[in-house]
Amino acid sequence: MLPLVKHQWKAQLLKKTIKSKVKKTLLDSYNFLIAADPVLTIFTQSSPFEGGKYYAKDTRMLFLRGGKKLKYDGLYNKLQLLGGLPPYKQTLSDLIQTLNKKDKRMKILFEKTGAPQDFIKKKDKLDFVWNPVKVNQLGTLEQRGLDTNYPGICLGVSVMVKFILRAIQQEFYHVIPSDIGIEEPFKLEGNAIFIPSHSHVRNKMQYLSAYEGLKNKEMLNACSRFYKLARKLVYKEYIKPIKIIKNMIDKERTVSDMMINYVKRKGYDLDQKLPKELCRNIALLHSKKMIKHLERTKKIYEGLE
Repeated sequence: MLPLVKHQWKAQLLKKTIKSKVKKTLLDSYNFLIAADPVLTIFTQSSPFEGGKYYAKDTRMLFLRGGKKLKYDGLYNKLQLLGGLPPYKQTLSDLIQTLNKKDKRMKILFEKTGAPQDFIKKKDKLDFVWNPVKVNQLGTLEQRGLDTNYPGICLGVSVMVKFILRAIQQEFYHVIPSDIGIEEPFKLEGNAIFIPSHSHVRNKMQYLSAYEGLKNKEMLNACSRFYKLARKLVYKEYIKPIKIIKNMIDKERTVSDMMINYVKRKGYDLDQKLPKELCRNIALLHSKKMIKHLERTKKIYEGLE
């Protein structure tokens, strides 16, 4: 879970009376995070194997989200409303209506399983949401789709998202779903950021992110364009922390790709179940890298003080 920039509103007090500019920044931020999800999940993908078996570049996404769009029977396979990547919202009324629908659906499920009524009543409406992008009860937006990864990568992603959302929320950049956003995702023209349609993001890009990652030309282009957008908007002193993402794009290699390449070098195919010893070696290898990576990351961010 990645907490992001706090809005000027309290999520539990969402109302139609919110000033129009604040409404717009909320919806634009929400839609932008959904559009960015396939890119951000590529940057942090690090779970190609589970139980010694290869599933995808981002097995975590398959296991959690599931559903027809990912062609996998995951945890929220039949509850996409509560755990799948949501569609964009065009109005605050649409967003409120969806939150009410999720609340009602979850309470019905709790009642069916025999949960105590006092437990159900105490739960806030926004507690019943586990989507990759969500509004929470603290008045923040969350991007929850990221995999566990090295701190430098997670922080690099956080910096990019922070400054793009800052432009949306404080400088009132507009986020516009369009056909242009499909051909040229995250194109910046004036103060407008063009993103793909939500159907393209959820039906195609999400799938390509999980299974192919940077090896797919469309996703490589989307990741490169996302970085270029962030590069234009981040403060000069924060360029160094995001270079780790640029290197990833240039090499077309994520942490998942590193693990896959290691397995292949050891003479195994991805359709084989890996022996436990090899799995242990992968874990130990990246544990050792984690320490060095943490030290380098610490120096970079100490230099920002």
